[in-house]
Amino acid sequence: MIGTAAYVSSVNQVYKKFNWFVPINVEQVHQEIGTRSLGKYLADFFKARFERSLDKIGVAMVAPLLLAAVRFIQLAPVDRASPQDNYRRFPDPA
Repeated sequence: MIGTAAYVSSVNQVYKKFNWFVPINVEQVHQEIGTRSLGKYLADFFKARFERSLDKIGVAMVAPLLLAAVRFIQLAPVDRASPQDNYRRFPDPA
């Protein structure tokens, strides 16, 4: 089971390519969810806000990939080269 923020992030990732979609704010979800499950809340939210159905299968396919990426970043060694380090793989041509 994944947390609300991770799942909402996955939903936003899946639907961001559609011009009708506006990203969902996780704080709004926390305020409005009440006693509903997250799935029920989002299904109701999609129907009311976008007049569309939530594709839970599409989200389920993306969620594990996003979680794995976040976990990798969290566990990555701090001393890895990054663009901010001005790391150059090849020397400048002389």
